[in-house]
Amino acid sequence: FEAEDGDNTRDRAHETLLVRSAAFAIAADGNISFALIGGSKPNFDLNAYQTEADLPAESSGSGAIGVALRRVSDGRYLTFKTRSTNGSQFWETINIGSDELSTLVEDGETYTLDFIDFHSGGWGWAALDSVIIDQGSIAAPQQPIVQFDFNDRSLQDWVLEMGSDVEGGPTELGII
Repeated sequence: FEAEDGDNTRDRAHETLLVRSAAFAIAADGNISFALIGGSKPNFDLNAYQTEADLPAESSGSGAIGVALRRVSDGRYLTFKTRSTNGSQFWETINIGSDELSTLVEDGETYTLDFIDFHSGGWGWAALDSVIIDQGSIAAPQQPIVQFDFNDRSLQDWVLEMGSDVEGGPTELGII
């Protein structure tokens, strides 16, 4: 999905957008992958943006677009991933593998993925697709992998947590 705008309104100033996945468990030997297109590669400071409450209300040129791994019990962002280069009209697959997960996740905890957009300016739009959560050794044998492909034109259990409505700007999420 992407922020639906039709004429690059995401490049202009807008309210912060946050779309959250359903909660899931994952083991240290799991893997998370997803694809991003578009978007700038600004910094996301995990010390400044520890939780959703710390996110700015409005976008800026130094804002961020990407996906954060969030621990549900305290709402803390554990890592933030974005494209490796500034904007592109080609999909880039990003992984959070077991090497990194082993330092981030704990047994008994649940997590979400948060798609966050508070960047405006060139390459101020982005889209997310092909989210795959391999839960690793804690997963039940019949359901070890959770996938979101958005092919049915819905958010598939992702929830809009922070809207992004501005006059003349993006007002809804859409499928590209």
